[in-house]
Amino acid sequence: MSLHSDPFFRTFHALRIKGFAKAEVVAEVADLPLVIVEEHLADLQAR
Repeated sequence: MSLHSDPFFRTFHALRIKGFAKAEVVAEVADLPLVIVEEHLADLQAR
């Protein structure tokens, strides 16, 4: 049985794993659409 993680958490975790990376790479690692990852990254930048 697999658990579904929160998409924001997946973006944040992928970014922590990859460090400095392009949004496309973070989206691939997080297995999320690029547009969602870009929204999450913008939200993180605003914090």
